Amino acid sequence: MAQQFVNFGDVLCLNLHQKDGVVLGDGNISNQLYVDDPIRPEKPVHNLQDGWFVLVQRFQYSAKKAYEKALRASPLELTHQNWRRKLDQNEPLYKTLTDHLRRISDEKDTNRMEYKRKLGYSVTYGTIVQLRHHASDKFMTQVSCPDSSMRCPALT
Repeated sequence: MAQQFVNFGDVLCLNLHQKDGVVLGDGNISNQLYVDDPIRPEKPVHNLQDGWFVLVQRFQYSAKKAYEKALRASPLELTHQNWRRKLDQNEPLYKTLTDHLRRISDEKDTNRMEYKRKLGYSVTYGTIVQLRHHASDKFMTQVSCPDSSMRCPALT
């Protein structure tokens, strides 16, 4: 008997019926998703793994958002790469950002444990899920399209 539901951890290949093609993404070179010709035996997709997405539960990102907010709030124009060089270790902002990084690490561990715990469980109607690109481990999201007011899918 065929399986009639999807589980967390299942690998999906997205087919776009309007464009008659498969959604592919190369998260290693760019964050853009594109539609390739449909999968046909006479014309295989260049790299089918570029079209695989893993179904995962919604992860927590509150620590990452707090870290990015603290970086933006600084008048020193700090980035993820330069804040350790620009700030002295005794400054309160340095300690705050270091604490945020520790919380991000804890959050990643929690997400990883929750993923392992839910692996194989059925997805029920109404459950919020994320699609993780198999080849790059980036997540499918929506971004503003440069040429219109619409939202376009991308990998982040």
